[in-house]
Amino acid sequence: MSDINRAPDNSIWGSKGILPAGISQGAIGDCWWVATVSAIAEHPERIKKLFTNMDVNKGIYEFEMFSAGKAQKIVIDD
Repeated sequence: MSDINRAPDNSIWGSKGILPAGISQGAIGDCWWVATVSAIAEHPERIKKLFTNMDVNKGIYEFEMFSAGKAQKIVIDD
């Protein structure tokens, strides 16, 4: 079972959906990441397009990001 806290409808987006104010910076100096995700969250469909696989029942998420113009697949197993 997934360790990510999800909305009752089993959505990883939460009960209010994707919102720019829905994230906060951690203690690891990730402000660049938080700013990027917040900016992308202005257009929720863009966040959803990043995910190429969401096996919610197994807690495995695959998404595609670009680094130096090359697509990079990233898999997160919560």
